[in-house]
Amino acid sequence: MSTHAKPTDEEFLAFYRGEAHNLRGHSFQAVLDWPDDTWEQVHDFIQWVFPNDKPSAYNPTAPLLTPAIIAGWPSDPLLSANLDAAFARWLRFVSVERDPSGAFCFAESPNLGVWAHPNHNWLRITRVLTCLRLLGRREDARHLLEFLEGVAARRFAISQDTLSHWRAAAKS
Repeated sequence: MSTHAKPTDEEFLAFYRGEAHNLRGHSFQAVLDWPDDTWEQVHDFIQWVFPNDKPSAYNPTAPLLTPAIIAGWPSDPLLSANLDAAFARWLRFVSVERDPSGAFCFAESPNLGVWAHPNHNWLRITRVLTCLRLLGRREDARHLLEFLEGVAARRFAISQDTLSHWRAAAKS
């Protein structure tokens, strides 16, 4: 795989299935196994773990979800399971848990650095919501958006502009 071109659909899907590495030489599982500090400091993995259909301004060689990938995703159990694993890992990173009803809440000891002020993780939230919506996980995106709206209303000063991006990502 070239280190200067976007991956083909097949190259991206091989990465997501755990059969190949991304352009930086990391496997899907290796990325999920990184400690939180690495998730915080590395900025070009999130587009591979939570791809969407718009080019990344920050990672021009990031994969894009094509109509063919989006259409085929729900019928591939491994892709779906790996998206579940990626979402669970991201939730741990942002210190969010899911209750039995499917709603989200903060973990007992939240990583407030992710939430306390605008930062690159707020952009990542938009990406995660978009990815979930596009890949057939609209309920997860809806529940996560409800949590985020509650966080904005009760806990942190999240701007209406940011909330509008999150709403568009979850509901488009």
